[in-house]
Amino acid sequence: MNNLKWKIFLLIIAGFLSLWFFIDVSSLIVFLNKFKRGFGENYIFYIALAYSVALAVPFFPGAEIGICLMCMFGERGVFIAYTATIVGLSASFLVGRLFRGRLNLKENRIMKNLNTFSIYIPRGLTLAILLNFPGNIIFGGGGGISFTLGIENKLKYRQFVAIITLATLPVPLFVYFGIINIDKYLV
Repeated sequence: MNNLKWKIFLLIIAGFLSLWFFIDVSSLIVFLNKFKRGFGENYIFYIALAYSVALAVPFFPGAEIGICLMCMFGERGVFIAYTATIVGLSASFLVGRLFRGRLNLKENRIMKNLNTFSIYIPRGLTLAILLNFPGNIIFGGGGGISFTLGIENKLKYRQFVAIITLATLPVPLFVYFGIINIDKYLV
């Protein structure tokens, strides 16, 4: 019971922090400027690392944060967000591989959703569609989907990386080539 109280407390704190940062954009900008001064030129590496780790967590809104990184850092942010996305999703997949055989997937909501889609289309295409599906957080987000596929063990690691590399590429390419204009959002 004590462990449950601790988890609820952490969820409440995380909720308040996310509301504080994402409702009041000016506070996020102030935080990032302080972060930048504290770490010097290496701050981008630390932001990419934090984004990768956070993206590996199930039910994390990774695409939205990735777009924010692109808006904050412009063309440089496109590369940062794309690379960190590949690293974060791969890490989640590999952690799922570590839990293979230890978790019961029959009762897993994410797995039920994946199996529903995979009845009609191949598993790799299901992954590509779900990663680009708006609101995929209801399926576990990119981290949850990757983690579940790692546990399931129906895709090899190379296949998984090839699929996510191609599936997550369109938005960064559209931003980089100006098809999606983020100039008005640049901080």
